[in-house]
Amino acid sequence: MALISLKNVSIRFGGQHVLDNIEFMLEAKDRACLVGRNGEGKSTLLRLMNGDLEPDSGSIVYAKDVKVAYLPQHMPQN
Repeated sequence: MALISLKNVSIRFGGQHVLDNIEFMLEAKDRACLVGRNGEGKSTLLRLMNGDLEPDSGSIVYAKDVKVAYLPQHMPQN
């Protein structure tokens, strides 16, 4: 059973696809690295997996008791 699974996930900003029908599965003991140019969707993918964004289509499934966290690029301004 995958810890997290994305199936046919798409999200748009301003009418343009940032992620288009992606599939991703992370199993226990897997290690993953996101690499890409600015604006390619790395942070958007992490925000989707963290639950900060909802996909326009597709599904994100979590195994029982899985917790997702990430460190944002910019610190919040107080």
